[in-house]
Amino acid sequence: MDILTWKHTFVIGLSAYGFYNSHIVLFIGLQYITEFRDEDPSKDAQYVCQMCELSCNSGNVLAHILGIKHRNAYLVGCFLSL
Repeated sequence: MDILTWKHTFVIGLSAYGFYNSHIVLFIGLQYITEFRDEDPSKDAQYVCQMCELSCNSGNVLAHILGIKHRNAYLVGCFLSL
């Protein structure tokens, strides 16, 4: 399921939450995700996470955002400096 097609996604500041597999999930660190679209609409969009230095396509960007590496990098980057 593509994050862009979710019908129940709510943006709160730079974070969002939605329903994934009948669970409410929080998307954190979205401000670090950049989408790149090709001029050819038949090609998949590419996503780059500046925080994790990772490039992924539309098929696995959701797994990255919900993954432990991205969540941990966000929490360490935002709260370790406090």
